[in-house]
Amino acid sequence: MVCVGTACLAACAGTGISQALADTSGTLLTTSSATDTNRLTNLRMASDYRKNAKACKIGIRPQTGRRNRRFSMQRLLIVLAVLLLGALPAQATDFKWQDQAGKTHSLAEYRGKAVVLHLWASWCPPCRSEMPELADWLKKHPNVTFIPVSLDSRSQDAADFLQQQHISLPVLISDESQAYGVGARGLPTTVAVDASGKIRHLWLGVQDWQSPAWNQELLSDLR
Repeated sequence: MVCVGTACLAACAGTGISQALADTSGTLLTTSSATDTNRLTNLRMASDYRKNAKACKIGIRPQTGRRNRRFSMQRLLIVLAVLLLGALPAQATDFKWQDQAGKTHSLAEYRGKAVVLHLWASWCPPCRSEMPELADWLKKHPNVTFIPVSLDSRSQDAADFLQQQHISLPVLISDESQAYGVGARGLPTTVAVDASGKIRHLWLGVQDWQSPAWNQELLSDLR
């Protein structure tokens, strides 16, 4: 798992990843298999990679000359794998995390209640830049059940960051395998889970928490 944001754009500039995603998603959307809800959600994620200036496909460094051409097919295969094989799970109730006391929790405990799961890490620059605006949003929406889970390897790192920023959020820790289980492929990732435990929407990258359109989209998924 790596962070995704403006810091990653330089690494992806000129690699052709955005065009590959555009071509691939455009093709897949015309197939009959694209009617599957989970796959459509994954295609929406692919669209976010190229449309959201604060989201970048993970883990690929730019190459030049013949080496760049040699790896172009590998990039395309990675994109196809994410789109075709990385479909989001229908249910998110298996996702687990630990609190600062070491007690394990899972989304199954929230059955019957819609929640927002937010994955972040203190080592992720886009996550850090997003957090103050996110904290302000939470103050305006106290009735939303919001679960912020860090992928820091040490809970103290997450706690130190929140304390330094004067942000009042619980310190909850999980790992990459759990994050991948709910369809996350980078950080930050925000997931809307309905009362039945079904993933309604997944957003990759920093979001505009002050945007009325974004608020409407998120809150409508929680109804």
